[in-house]
Amino acid sequence: MVRYEADGKVSFLYGGDYNNYDATDNSFNCNGIIAADRTPHAHAYELRRQYQSIWTKAIDLKAGKVEIYNENFFTDLSPYALEWELVQDGVATLAGRIESLAVAPQQHKQFSLGFSEADFCPEAKEILLNVSYRLKKKQPLLAIGHTIAEEQLSIKEYDTKAAFVMKQSSRPVKITRFEKATNVEGYDWIVAFDRQGFINKMQYGNISVMAEGSTLRPNFWRAPTENDNGARLHEHFAVWRNPTMYLKNFETKIENGVAIVVASYDMPSVEAKMRITYTINGEGEVKVEQAMTTTEGAKVSNIFRYGMRMELPARFNQLLYYGRGEVENYCDRKSCADIGLYEQSVAEQYHEQLARPQESGTRSDLRYYNILDTSGAGLKIKAATPFSASALPYSQERMDYTVGAAQRHSGDLKPDGKTHLCFDLVQQGVAGIDSWGAWPLEQYRITYKDYTFNFILSPVR
Repeated sequence: MVRYEADGKVSFLYGGDYNNYDATDNSFNCNGIIAADRTPHAHAYELRRQYQSIWTKAIDLKAGKVEIYNENFFTDLSPYALEWELVQDGVATLAGRIESLAVAPQQHKQFSLGFSEADFCPEAKEILLNVSYRLKKKQPLLAIGHTIAEEQLSIKEYDTKAAFVMKQSSRPVKITRFEKATNVEGYDWIVAFDRQGFINKMQYGNISVMAEGSTLRPNFWRAPTENDNGARLHEHFAVWRNPTMYLKNFETKIENGVAIVVASYDMPSVEAKMRITYTINGEGEVKVEQAMTTTEGAKVSNIFRYGMRMELPARFNQLLYYGRGEVENYCDRKSCADIGLYEQSVAEQYHEQLARPQESGTRSDLRYYNILDTSGAGLKIKAATPFSASALPYSQERMDYTVGAAQRHSGDLKPDGKTHLCFDLVQQGVAGIDSWGAWPLEQYRITYKDYTFNFILSPVR
């Protein structure tokens, strides 16, 4: 059943919504890959990619050669055509099609697609090959052109370390320390720090990219997913919901034409220390090193994520990112999400078909992530390694259904006038073996250990 909220949003009802006396498992049965309104959940796309029966293997991609494997037991590939496109830095530069795929069941066959190394742009930072297999004739329930399988192969990998540089700037910077704040200023910009050592203002010209009352601060929590709740991870990891951070030292200096700010913290509840180093150049770019040192042998739980969060004014409602999309994806659910250049709105990031509010909207393996207003101004994030990020109209706290009323619905969520940004070095996987106790696989867990997240925040003008 559905309930239409006053703003037109839909809430999917579940056990406990009808009365307060019938036995119920609440939203336990709101699972599967299809939502109640028959729209696919994000994991439906992952299932489709994993269950496909045509696979493509690189043989010599510089010469355009691949091998196709027909995993079907009884059907050859004659009903399908192969379509390919060469994608360089997120832009398709060449495409082609092979009409005849005479590959028998359970057989392998090599093909030359028709491109060569001469088609590669020497300046391209990343070169990818996208292949898809499409129906040539209509079949029952399937239209002409329906994609039956697809894959992405890497020809030249993106070098995040090489791209992790600040702009050269000869413009001066100035540091001013007050009793309750510290300002770093340039020709038409200001980056300000509050008494806790966190950035609480980033203004470039007349554009402020931080919402009033916001700070750029460490983040270790996420709104628990249904699988997290089933495994009671919000209880196991509770110490990381809002760990105390005591500012022990705050230092500033100008060195080699850039401002350097270092804030050091004690984190007694998790037996750790954190040192955040900010390097700010004359263009107002902020390079951050967020380094946490843990205590060997300490009995401290795993972590949901290691990263940062902040809030922007709601007018920053457009996204331009280069990484995995277009649907949400996580470290253990991203094979369906091809690397590409995507333009989306903040409003469409949260998966509204989720019965209960929870973590949603993350994009993984990002090369960069821009949060912009409709004029194209805003903030760009890049990191020393591929990272993940989300930008939502709802706060992490508002999406956390383990706090407050038991009967919560995604339809209850209301934008609060801010864009809530989270970006992470790592985030735990969302699991899926079962929803009543299984943790993510070992390689997708964020264990208690030292972490260092290096990233750059740049103004987009």
